[in-house]
Amino acid sequence: MTDSFTWEELPTRDPDTGYLTKAGYIPIMQNFTAYLMTLTIIYQTVYSTVLIVLSHDMPFTNWYPFDASVSPIYEIAVLTQVIFIQYPGTIVRNIQTFIKVVNSKRI
Repeated sequence: MTDSFTWEELPTRDPDTGYLTKAGYIPIMQNFTAYLMTLTIIYQTVYSTVLIVLSHDMPFTNWYPFDASVSPIYEIAVLTQVIFIQYPGTIVRNIQTFIKVVNSKRI
């Protein structure tokens, strides 16, 4: 039906105009996404730390069926929020590696 290809095989610049092709934009967008995610994680970390230390608030507003403002339940609730907010960032940062591993296993 169709021939298989990888984006690395395609030309990154148009031979006539010299402009970037769609394949040429892929590495730029990958770098941009990685930097944006890193900046987002840094901002969220600083914001949450200031919120926790100065005002003794949770990083995210949640409802708990117990009093989460007393120690040690407050610390456990904050820890779970911090751990679970790292999952989306980890997925975004590692999705390219996952795709390469899956594609390398094809026969």
